[in-house]
Parts: sequence; C-alpha cells; structure tokens
Amino acid sequence: MRLTKRWMRALAATAVVAAVLAAAPAAQAVPTYTATGTVTDRATGAPLPGACLTLFNAPDRVIATRCADEQGRYTFSGLTRTIQPRLRAQAAGHAELWWPAEPDYYNADPLRYPTDGSTTIEANLALLDAVGGFAGRITQPDGSPAYASEVTAVSTVGVWRAKAPTDSDGRYRLGNLPVGSYRLAIGPRGWDPTQWLPGTGNPPVVTVFDVTPGATTTVDGRYLTTTGAYEGGVLTGTVTAATGAPVAGACVTAVSVYSGQEAATACTDATGRYRITTVSYNLGYKLRVNADGYPEQWAPNAVDSRNASTYFPAWGQDKIVNVALRTGGGTVRGQITDYPDATPALTNSVRVEAVDGSWSAWTEAVDGRYQFDRVPAGDYRVAVKPLDRTIQYHPGKPTPAEATVVHIADGEVTTVDEQLVPPGAVEVTLTDAVTGAPVKGCARLFQAQEVACGDTGTITFPKVWATGTTLESLLVDAKPTHWTRTVSSVRVVTGETTRLTVTVEPGAALETSVVDARDASVPPKTCVYAVSAEKLATTPMRREATSYCSDTSGKVRIGPLPPGPVQLLVVPPAPYGAQWYTENGGTGDRRVAEIYSMQVGQTVTAPPIRLDLAGKLTGRVKDQAGSPVDTCVQPVGLHPDFVDVPPVRACATGGSYVLDRLGPYRWPLGADGRVLSSGAVLAPGWSGNVDNRFEATLVQVTAGTTTTVPDIVLPRGAQIRRLDLGTAASQGGVLEVYQPTTGDRVWYPVGVESVITVPLPAGPVLLRLLPNGGKPCWYVGPRTFLSARAKQGPKPVTLTAGQVIDTFRLAPGDTCGPVPVTRALPPRPGPQG
Repeated sequence: MRLTKRWMRALAATAVVAAVLAAAPAAQAVPTYTATGTVTDRATGAPLPGACLTLFNAPDRVIATRCADEQGRYTFSGLTRTIQPRLRAQAAGHAELWWPAEPDYYNADPLRYPTDGSTTIEANLALLDAVGGFAGRITQPDGSPAYASEVTAVSTVGVWRAKAPTDSDGRYRLGNLPVGSYRLAIGPRGWDPTQWLPGTGNPPVVTVFDVTPGATTTVDGRYLTTTGAYEGGVLTGTVTAATGAPVAGACVTAVSVYSGQEAATACTDATGRYRITTVSYNLGYKLRVNADGYPEQWAPNAVDSRNASTYFPAWGQDKIVNVALRTGGGTVRGQITDYPDATPALTNSVRVEAVDGSWSAWTEAVDGRYQFDRVPAGDYRVAVKPLDRTIQYHPGKPTPAEATVVHIADGEVTTVDEQLVPPGAVEVTLTDAVTGAPVKGCARLFQAQEVACGDTGTITFPKVWATGTTLESLLVDAKPTHWTRTVSSVRVVTGETTRLTVTVEPGAALETSVVDARDASVPPKTCVYAVSAEKLATTPMRREATSYCSDTSGKVRIGPLPPGPVQLLVVPPAPYGAQWYTENGGTGDRRVAEIYSMQVGQTVTAPPIRLDLAGKLTGRVKDQAGSPVDTCVQPVGLHPDFVDVPPVRACATGGSYVLDRLGPYRWPLGADGRVLSSGAVLAPGWSGNVDNRFEATLVQVTAGTTTTVPDIVLPRGAQIRRLDLGTAASQGGVLEVYQPTTGDRVWYPVGVESVITVPLPAGPVLLRLLPNGGKPCWYVGPRTFLSARAKQGPKPVTLTAGQVIDTFRLAPGDTCGPVPVTRALPPRPGPQG
C-alpha cells in the first residue's frame, strides 16, 4: 500500500499554510499569479452570474471571496507561489462545488503556481443542481468501529472518485455527489482502498450503489480482516478553571485539521479529566472545549480553531493536552486601508500579540475589517501581514520595537485602524572590479523573491516592501563574464530608494552555439562540460555550474571561468551523441579536442558545436579467468571537473554493458577496477587491455548502429591495506590516485580509512593526500629525498600485479610534501575521427 498523491498534497499544503500565514515576517513581494474562470450550470452550460467563489487555505481559513459577473466570470489576482488555496463555488439552486469538480474541501485539489511559464490558471467550475450521497458505519470484523478509515466512492462511469473519513464511531458521510452509480471501497485513512463494500460473501460481493437526487443512501461495511493501521491514538488531559479547580462535564471534541470534520468527543469526569481513545495517530487534531458557564475555547487558549494548536497523537503513548478555561477579555477591532493609488492586497492577516508573549491570535480582515473577541487584558502590539508584502506593526512600522503599545481592558472595545505602507525601491549599479566599467547582469532579492536585470549596469526593483528585523540579501549574477556575488544586510525603507554600488570580479567566458551537423537546425537543450585541460588537474576548477546548457536559440554561454586551458565535453539529448569538441566537428579522443586558453576579462567566441547522431557500444568486462565482472565503463577518463562520476558511462550487469549516446567517432573505453568479495583485486583497465587512456585501442562508433567491442579483460591489481599518516594520523583525510602519463585519476577519492577498497594497477601511480585540516601533499619518497625532490614533483610508486602492501607511509612533512607538478599536455596525436 502507499499514500495517495492527494493525501500527500494535503499534508504539504497544510504545512505551508501554518508556516507562512501564522508565523512572523514571511517573504516580501513574491511572484504572483491569477486564478480566473467561468462558473456554469453543468446541465445546460449556461453561465451563473452572481455565483460566489471563495479561496480557503484550510477548512476554517478564508483568504478571499469574489462573485461572478454577468458572463459567469470571476478573477482572483495576487496569488503567490507559496500559498496553494482550495477554491469553492456556490450558486443559488445548485450544490456547492470545489475545484476542479469535487464535493468538499477534503477532496479538492489546491491551486498551484503555473509551471508552463504563464501567470494565469484557468479554473472553470460546472455546478450541479441534483446531487445526493452516502452515509453509514464501517466496523472491524468484531463489530468495533473502524475509526481511522476512509470510504471512497468510485463512479462506474469514467474515473471520478471522492472520499470521506470515518469518525470515532466508524461513521462517515459523503455528500454532494453527482447523481449516478458508484462502487464504494474502504481502507486505512490516507492509503489506497483495500476492500470493496459491502464485503460479504465468499468471494466478497462488489455492489453497485445509486445516488439519487436529494437522497442519502445508507451503506454500512465491515472489514473482512482486521486493519489496525493508524488506530490507537490517544488524546487525554484535564480541563480546569482559571483557578485550577477541575471542571466536570466539559466536553472535548477532536477536529481533524485536514478535513475540518469532528473525529471524536469525550467529556470530563469529576476530576476534570477526559480521554479520547478513538483518534488516528497519523493525523493532526485541534481540540474544542465546551463547558457550562464558560465560552467555547480551543486548546490551549484560543477563541477559535484558526488560533488553536495542532496536536498529533503518537503510537503507544498518550498525547496530554491540558486546558484552563477562562472568562472575560476585551475586543480589538479596526479597519485596514491601503496606501493611496495602491493595487489592493488580496488579503490581509492581522495579529495581536501580548508584549510579554503570553497570548497572541490572528485573523483575516474581511473587506478591510477585522475583530478579535475575548482578548485577555494587557498590553499588545497589532501587526498586519498582507499576502504579498512584509509584515508591518501599528502604526506603519517595520519592526515590533517601533510599534505603539495598545492596552486592552476587560469588557472594553479598542479600535486600531491601520493604513498599509507604500513600497520602497532598490537600485543596484554593477561595475567591473578591475576596470570600473558598467556590467550587464541580473540580481535577485532573496526575501522578496524578485529578479531584475539591466543592460546598462543599472538594475532597478521599483516596488519592494520594507524590511523589518530581517534585512534583505542580494545575489548579483553577471554570468558568463563575471563571478556572482552576494550582498547582505540590505535595508529597504518605505517610500525611499535604496541605492547600492556592487563591484563584481571579472572572469573568462566562452560563447558558442549548438547546431545539427546535417542541416544546421537548432537541437533541444544541450549541455556542455568545461574541463580543465591541464595534464594533472587535481581539484575542480573554479566555476558556478557543473555544466552549461543551450537556450532555445541554441546559444551556449560558458562562464565565468578561471584563467587557464579548457576543453569542452558535449552531452546532448537523444538522438545525438556525446563528443569532445573541436572547431571542425566532434571527436572521441580528448587528446585532439580543442583547447582554449582562457584569460580573465576576455570572452572567446567559438565556432558552433555540430552534433552528430548517436551510436551504441556493447561489450563485456571479464577477469583473466574469463568470469564476468560487474563494473562501470566510461570513455572519457576520471576527472575532478566531472565531480568524480563522468557524465557519460554505463555499468555492467553480468559483465555486459551497453554504452549509448556516443557520437560517431573513435573512443577509448575505460573500465573501473574492483575489489571482489573473495578478496581478489582487479585493476582498472582500458580497451586493448592496457592500463591508461593514451595507450587504449580506440573503438569506432557508428551512428544508428550498435557495435560490439572486444572484451575488456581486467588484470590482477595491487592493494594497500593501510596508510601510515605519521603525526597526522588522528586527522584522517582523503586519498587520491593518479596515472602519471595521462594525468587521469585511477580511482575515485576515498577516505584514508578505506584505502583497502582501492584497486590499483600494476605500474606507476601518483599518490596525493588531502589531510583533514592540513595542506594537500604528494608522495615524494623518504624524508632524506624530500629536499632533492622539491623541484622534481611527485615520486611515482611502481606496483606489481597482485602486490599487497600492508602499510604504506604517506606522512605529511616526511614522505608527503607540497611539491609542484607538471601540468603541460604531452604532444598531441595526429587527427582522428
């Protein structure tokens, strides 16, 4: 069984609501979208003017209401990405409907920010004038109530379905259903149904039930086998007066936060104790308390459900919730108005909070008006949070410290009106840190979640809401020519323009385009990896993206990059094949790929990347005894700019591999080594059964076909069981192994404690240690040779097949030193396809 998608969406939406609206300062002006549509009669298709649409963020939380015009059209503007409300439509003579075509909040889908690049959702609703429903009781095989279940009605026509939860007595009610025939199923709440109703007979009978207009059909059901999923939650505690005296006969009702429906009720005994034992432990509940002589109260100290706390019963233990009932309190009310010439905020949340933090509550202002009842006497601050703006404190201040303190007295009405403040603005001037020249780029305000760009060195955010206690942060992005930069502690002030001058460090850049080699058409998005062309690259070169991809016009902008030589590995989507780039077409041999010497402050414009159709290689990897070896095969060598794992590779199953999406060129093939469970060590190998990429036999790929490659036979490898790090032993670190001829990594970097898992080839290797908290160093031999080797570079360690070194000393300051390495590439081979 699995959680249904709709159930998971409900959980996520509720969490977002709680975090965004009920908390302190949230995001500022965020990207917005519009929900619009038409309300019609489903039978006739005629519009329903005057139908009213309401957005809910929870069963008890209304965001806004709009009514349809003469054409049945409605519009909600200013919805934000972080708020995903549910939409209800009501019209005289029709049953209410929840978008897209559901009977209630529990079944409705939330509206979401469009993912197709638009900013408008078309949400049409066709209302019914004839509906009915089902009700009944679901029990376990022994007749006890199945109180953590759901009943799902599935139409016999199409795929329409709706569900309803059971309460503490196993009862459910599912109304507002279109007239028609249905099958009913039951299952644990939040999971797919497990059984059809009525569930009797052998084999069990599946019955079709009819919904008739205005009628509720009773359908009871019993599980064939006991399902205790999520049953066993317990909510318990005491209800007392403000004096601490127990309140007998107070009734506590658990209300589901996900459906808004009552789940269970229990009343207190003479000691004021209550115990609710029929709630689910996979749900959240709010507790409503009613007692003679006291106004209704929600746990622990709220006057309504929206301000109540949510409690989650846990398996195997009681969830204790004590409530002290109170009386008295004052009223706070007022009018919220927007600043002159404003586009009104979609909705405004208002919060009152005691100065000493002892009590707080929030509500939404409806048509600009709000009211709080039964506010405990004391000193308060009043805050307003428009949906798409920052919070402000009465009267129009950005922080609580600047707010006016309002005193609330028992039995009195206090009026606090508030006008929303106008926005400020942010203007950013970008300059080159070296030349001082204006720089074209974009910037992002983190809190505001807004992005703006400028072609002349100036970026303007004309409408940004004031920052309060949390200041803005600005990310400046001037790729590909400059490195990004973050500027923190940016204060935005109401009605003022905050001006910043930001210098950005120049880098090197490369621009090219991608075309189909056959007809120069623009292929789909193609990604390019910039790879250092140094012979012995040991760390990823400085960069701000792993790869760079083409836009809809085929253009690729690569950068910023540090100075130095780079090559380009191109990995396009099907049906094209990967390639190392040359200005005359692709190649599979990195040695003949184009090398660009990048220089800071300069942009290289390269000829187009011409994509050829892909082919496949298939083959086997074996050991010297002919047994298959499951390992991975790649045609590009291991390199730090690939973040260890090459973007083009395939792993063998049963020793067989298929390497697809390769361009039609000649490629070397490298196979990872392996330490087998038997203890045998197989060294990495290359096509032609050699130990490095330069000596590998190049394998020709043919577009559109699969070529069988001769077997790669992995030779016996060598192994180091333990590293002696000398005085650095307590630090630990990472070991890297390189092939001295090609500069490729022999194996992936591993922690020094895992050196035994590294299969090493026979022949020379270079060892590099990255001690934790220390400087990288290379193996240079015993200390007596350290000074002599300081100008000669790392000393190769020559291994033999099957060799096992029990302990190898790689001690910083002794056998391991920070010596220079040769980075120039060897002579390039002649042209190859």
